[in-house]
Amino acid sequence: MDETFKISKTRVKVYTRLEYHPLLQETNTTHPDIRRKAREVFDRGREKGLPKICSENSEDAMTWHYFSHLLKTPIEVKRRWLERFLKMALEWSPRSIQDFLNHSNSVRFLFWHGKEVPPYFDPPPSLQNREGRTEVDLAILAHPIGVVFVEAKYKSEISFHTTYDRYRDQIIRNIDVGTYYAK
Repeated sequence: MDETFKISKTRVKVYTRLEYHPLLQETNTTHPDIRRKAREVFDRGREKGLPKICSENSEDAMTWHYFSHLLKTPIEVKRRWLERFLKMALEWSPRSIQDFLNHSNSVRFLFWHGKEVPPYFDPPPSLQNREGRTEVDLAILAHPIGVVFVEAKYKSEISFHTTYDRYRDQIIRNIDVGTYYAK
């Protein structure tokens, strides 16, 4: 019997180890960010005890697959990637991109930080409803110039409400939290 994965009741493959997941193969699965994420496990079903990131539907596995190479990329390649990303994905102006790139030597890529792992991404204190900290799929920090939050979506939608406010969506929350963090 193949022990590289289990099939959940909903017919989804859940790999038994990070290294068995096709999206995580050939990535650094020893990095502290992914090891920490792998501690989040399913609490019931056939997949009980397996890391949630090992699901074939995992947005976190996809995030790691597409972005973790930036942790070890040479600075000149990282600068080119950042320039294309900021221009195409975020439609930043050439001046804003250049300001960000001028700090590319200090750019940090942080996966799943903000809620339980510093730096913490707290909501602005001016909000009417209480909110907890926000975990960001990928935070790109270029101190002191700016911060970019990447919210990866795969087989799920943007949440149109938050835990404590049914009129506040996930995107607005991330914009508020990111703006507050960036001062």
